[in-house]
Amino acid sequence: MSLENILSERGATHGDYADVAWISQTMKSTLRAHGKWPFLDFPMAQSLDLMCDKMARIVAGDELEKDHWLDIQGYAQLALREIEKGEANHDEQSATSYCGAD
Repeated sequence: MSLENILSERGATHGDYADVAWISQTMKSTLRAHGKWPFLDFPMAQSLDLMCDKMARIVAGDELEKDHWLDIQGYAQLALREIEKGEANHDEQSATSYCGAD
């Protein structure tokens, strides 16, 4: 399959590239404007960035494309795993400190 065929096929499901870019970058700018953004862990920030890309594809492209929705779910799950890792590390540190072993 040629590159032009791939781009044409993607355009049908993902929407016009310039439209997707504008929608996605507008959402990302809005998120970054909030004072809490700099305090997000990289995995959370990355998941939100990628979710913006997928939401833009939904709005500009085929809203019934299941992969867009599944990808958003996947990015949320990846962020949640990182949160759970942090909680586990926090719990281990708390238990170790509580037992007096440092």
